[in-house]
Amino acid sequence: MKQTIGSESADKVGIIAPVQNRRARVANSFAIADIVTGAVLTVTSAIIWISVAASGGSR
Repeated sequence: MKQTIGSESADKVGIIAPVQNRRARVANSFAIADIVTGAVLTVTSAIIWISVAASGGSR
């Protein structure tokens, strides 16, 4: 006797859930990488801007 959850059977959900979990982990990894990349670019831009300003600007 199969137990149904919505329209999916319990054994199908058992196969699909780990795949969805893996996709979520990959998506989270990309989101973290995106945040880190943005932070690095922001800091780099600030350092360049400060160094240009300290040297008297772009005259």
